[in-house]
Amino acid sequence: MKSNETDKTVQLTPDMFVIEGCSTIGAEEINRPEITYWEDAWRRLKKNRVAFGALLLLIFLLVMTATGEYMGGYSHEVTDSAIRNMWPDKTHWFGTDELGRDLFSRVWRGGRVSMLMGLLGATISTFIGCIYGGVAGYYGGRTDNIMMRIIEILTTIPYLMVVILISLYFGKGIFPLILAMTATGWCGMARLVRGQILQVKEQEYVTAAIALGAGPWRIITRHLLTNTLSIIIVSITFDIPRFIFAEAFLSYIGLGVQAPDTSWGALASASQQNLMFYPYQLFFPALMIALTMLSFTLLGDGLRDALDPKLRQ
Repeated sequence: MKSNETDKTVQLTPDMFVIEGCSTIGAEEINRPEITYWEDAWRRLKKNRVAFGALLLLIFLLVMTATGEYMGGYSHEVTDSAIRNMWPDKTHWFGTDELGRDLFSRVWRGGRVSMLMGLLGATISTFIGCIYGGVAGYYGGRTDNIMMRIIEILTTIPYLMVVILISLYFGKGIFPLILAMTATGWCGMARLVRGQILQVKEQEYVTAAIALGAGPWRIITRHLLTNTLSIIIVSITFDIPRFIFAEAFLSYIGLGVQAPDTSWGALASASQQNLMFYPYQLFFPALMIALTMLSFTLLGDGLRDALDPKLRQ
């Protein structure tokens, strides 16, 4: 009886099966092209119209601060008493100041200084903060406690006191201003990096790097900081407008950029006494400060969404 059942075994062939729900043979193939993490972030950033528009506006402002000084045909330093306090017209697009200097060239000349201060301040603060926070987060324990207490002490020092002390010792100018802004400006970045390092230092790839004999410096720079790069980039986009506004504020109260150099804050400070009669002298530098800070803020929001791997589709 058993032998008869085995003789009746049906031989299965591929023709006896039908694939349901598929109309083509290549339906099981992966049609999405392979893209890297940064390519996918750029794709998502372009889909964010607000952030991409802010990026285009920033590019325009950077180009104008680099070349706008020479477009009007007037030097930012040449004075002419015959055209003092002239309202904007076809010749002087932004008008002139109380000394007869062309405001169009001066606004973009001042923007170059303001942008430079913001970029340098953010770069220096990011570099110091990444190294300091990376070391504190990697070693942890007593080292972390001591380094974090130092940051807490630095953050309790009033900002204006630091600026005034540095101005008294080094004088007023671009270099003392950058030093004053970055003296304690890196503390926020250090705290951010330290928190991210504490999260990722227990991952398997860090353990593997230690087992292979990698030193602490290589692990911090090659493995830990690179895996927090997206957070750092977003933080930089928020730090740049903060430094630009700090420079504008310090220049406005007379502790920043001094003549013959100028900046948006210095232009706003010089125009405050003529605000009632010639408001355009304050309007244009204030507008550039507002547009720059708004653009960096919107771009930072867009980058935060684009670089978040949880939102990747």
